[in-house]
Amino acid sequence: LKGSIYNYFSRKEALAIAVIQFVHDYFKQHIFAHAYDENRSVSERLANFIQAVEAYFTAQAGGCLMGNFALEVGDTLPQFSARIRDYFDDWTTAVAHLLASQYEPNQAKQLAQAVVGNTQGAIMMMRLYQKPEFLDVANQSLANLLNQNEQPLRRLDSHNLPCQPDGLF
Repeated sequence: LKGSIYNYFSRKEALAIAVIQFVHDYFKQHIFAHAYDENRSVSERLANFIQAVEAYFTAQAGGCLMGNFALEVGDTLPQFSARIRDYFDDWTTAVAHLLASQYEPNQAKQLAQAVVGNTQGAIMMMRLYQKPEFLDVANQSLANLLNQNEQPLRRLDSHNLPCQPDGLF
């Protein structure tokens, strides 16, 4: 098998880049696209997005390939890091688009970055403990960002965070 795969790729790095691109394209078409489906309400888009994330990561062994790549080579091999960042940037942008209906653009982006990080941590914990509840909680946190915010738009800064541990802000 190894020999047959390398007939199509000149180096291991070329194979890894093709895999990264394949996964990224899959997510753009089958997961991130739900965030942009303007034929549906925001709550329907969110539900479809969450369902797609959950279906993908509960069916896959080994956690998040892109997260694993990011940890292993993200800061040492530049030919991979830009592609991995593009994937996570697209994920963040999709979540921010969902949140844009209730949050200012900068706040939606900040919250989206936190959501993606929370989801990645949940995927890792889900795999470690073999409990999908970790991902359920992360996805519920995203849903709560839209469901709880019926207030006017507000700016997120260190003065109005719900919890400010001493020395952090």
